[in-house]
Amino acid sequence: MNNDKKIQFIERLSIIKREIKNMELPYLRVSLTDTCNANCVFCHNEGQRKRNNDSISLQKYSEVAKLFAPFFTSPPYVVLTGGEPLLADNLYEVIKVFKSRNYKVGLTTNGIALDESKQKLLIDTGLDTINISLNSLNEEKYKDFYRVDKLSVVKDNLKTLDKYFKYPNKKINWIVTKEIDFDEEIPNLCELSKDFKFIISPLFDINLEEKEALQLLDKLKIKLEILYGKPNIRKITEHKRHKEYSEFDNGDIVWEFDNLRTIENSFSLKNNNYCKDCPEDIKKTCYEGAYALRLSAKGTFRPCLNREDNSFKINEIIQ
Repeated sequence: MNNDKKIQFIERLSIIKREIKNMELPYLRVSLTDTCNANCVFCHNEGQRKRNNDSISLQKYSEVAKLFAPFFTSPPYVVLTGGEPLLADNLYEVIKVFKSRNYKVGLTTNGIALDESKQKLLIDTGLDTINISLNSLNEEKYKDFYRVDKLSVVKDNLKTLDKYFKYPNKKINWIVTKEIDFDEEIPNLCELSKDFKFIISPLFDINLEEKEALQLLDKLKIKLEILYGKPNIRKITEHKRHKEYSEFDNGDIVWEFDNLRTIENSFSLKNNNYCKDCPEDIKKTCYEGAYALRLSAKGTFRPCLNREDNSFKINEIIQ
């Protein structure tokens, strides 16, 4: 590499470090592929604007793991996503790469391809946590959201997961939209939590405005108390995020609420040294705030889902 190129790399990396620090980004999200076996109506595809077949070499993933480990809390944390990460040919090798750099490694999947053989292979490879995105336990509504008829497959896969991933290392990511029927979905999810020891983690449709998301959160908490009484609440801090665990039915039913879904923290996340100068029209639709540093399958880093002007390519910092 010539001197001019070295200077460009150093300057670009300096900007990235400053953005991560100013935005207080706590962890890394890596999209291994944008190929998927579903077609979810609410999917933001980790900020990728179009599907592609590009892939990143294992050597570059190793360099990413090494480069960014000092930027995040210890141990550094990475979540592998997609598309559907279970369809990525390099999934298990990438897990090994990040584990070799002492990362805690999580995976987010729709659960369709998560059969027992893959569950065993994931835990043997070193995966620490697994989140299953599940919008509805109603067959017709599931098909409407995911646009595939695979709910029965997902349910069968969930039945064996406890052999390999124990509480609290497995969660259901429940995507909350304006159309959700709380009266039907909440009892079904609570039964799932109780029967298979899952934490239920509600995530709100990114298309919702902040006010709408907070109203739905309040409605959800009220409905839970009506059905199951006052919860036992535990609070923890994980990867710079304060989380609240609401335990019902003597701890057999557990819901996780992170501090992104509170007015106070939503304000602080959007008023760090970077986000405070963001245009108001973007802030209005940004309830996520400074969330994570994302790396797409085609090699684009994005500190923010709502902006294009602060993205950068992997080749700008890694040769």
